[in-house]
Amino acid sequence: MDFETPNKPDVPEKEKYSGANKPELKQPPEAEIKIECPERQEVVDRAIFELKTAFQTLDIENWKLPEIKIKFVESEDEAVLGRVEVHDGSVEITYDQRFSSPESEATLVEELQQSGKDYPGMQQTLKHELAHVAMWSVTGLQRQPATRLVDEGWASLLENTGENLPTEQSKSAVKQGLAEEPGLFNRCLDFSKPVTFEENLNAAEYKTGQALLLWVHEKFGKAKMVELIQKSPSPERNNGDLPQGEFEPAAIDRNLHATAPEYFKLLKDAKLGDITMEEATKRAKEWEGKQFESALLEVTGFQNLEEVRQEFLKWINQ
Repeated sequence: MDFETPNKPDVPEKEKYSGANKPELKQPPEAEIKIECPERQEVVDRAIFELKTAFQTLDIENWKLPEIKIKFVESEDEAVLGRVEVHDGSVEITYDQRFSSPESEATLVEELQQSGKDYPGMQQTLKHELAHVAMWSVTGLQRQPATRLVDEGWASLLENTGENLPTEQSKSAVKQGLAEEPGLFNRCLDFSKPVTFEENLNAAEYKTGQALLLWVHEKFGKAKMVELIQKSPSPERNNGDLPQGEFEPAAIDRNLHATAPEYFKLLKDAKLGDITMEEATKRAKEWEGKQFESALLEVTGFQNLEEVRQEFLKWINQ
């Protein structure tokens, strides 16, 4: 859930309504949100306001955030640009120490941009990370990230949603990506094989995942978009306190996840020592792909992944 900076997607301009057609945006409802960050309270307040606005635009009300502490740390190597960590049930979002003041943040962001990293600053990345955490309440699956394409797509969608949905900008971004970086974007469009952090797809997965969720939202409805996220879990939940090599099982529901029996058998085999940890990790990734396939087909009603892909691309090119 780190905020990767190489090839960070451009921040799209908001879609505009003309004249009298522009709807009046109501003040986002207040919610009990406790984020500890005395050093940059103004950044936190703005990020929360924008997150509330995004949820209102998406017409999603059943969301909340746990208590969160923002930490500023001395970076040993590369600057920490926004990272969610879960420790004993508490949530921390970590940033480089230089983000603790507006002046030092401005210097750091300038250095990053001069080095070729399109980094938008703490406020926008904080909104992105808060969206990841808020997703757990929307899906009802505690500390449960979705498969990476959907997880990053969701955070990108909330990050880039203001008074209007970024639909046309999202379509254009994927079309441009397919033209300029077809290898990366077509990799993201291979829905049978979940993308991984190690592939460094960054902008491609953000943009493709965001567009996929917007497509489902427009064509099948908000409830189906949420259902897709629910039914597309990562094989494990977030927990930064576990020893090396251990993991916390995904929050799987037999009534929700079509491939639940396969996942439970995998856990049993690993616990009994019938398979090695390496084999368990490999099978968990294969299971993630099968569950994501089931989710896409159940949500869209199409017969196979190629049909899903073609209909999605047809929408992109409209």
